Amino acid sequence: ETIYLKLVIDAQGNVVQVYNIKGQTTTTDQILINKVKVAVKKQVKYNKQEHAPLATVYYTVKVNAQ
Repeated sequence: ETIYLKLVIDAQGNVVQVYNIKGQTTTTDQILINKVKVAVKKQVKYNKQEHAPLATVYYTVKVNAQ
């Protein structure tokens, strides 16, 4: 499964919002999508850019069954 996300990053490099891109994501399992969104928000960090406006980036997560 592949989950395509749009992230909003603040000047401190923190992920402040995570959106699922439904048209591209290959799973409809909302529980899985929500778990990935929470993990990305906690774990993904970008470089700080003082006084920078909010930035938008795109992030792809591939999930393989075990």
